Amino acid sequence: MLPILYEDESLLLINKPAGITVNRSDTTVGQETVQDFTDKYLERELGRPSAVTTEDSDEELYSD
Repeated sequence: MLPILYEDESLLLINKPAGITVNRSDTTVGQETVQDFTDKYLERELGRPSAVTTEDSDEELYSD
């Protein structure tokens, strides 16, 4: 399970560790991708599929 940083009715923000592939493809068979995680999570929680996009940043989004 990927860490969920924020969630509301239109946004699911996760912390994707380096090395995890975002989208499924022919080369990711047998690997868990972010798309697999979000599809399962949103289907279970909301009964709907997901759309996946990324925002790569070196900036920290949240601080304690």
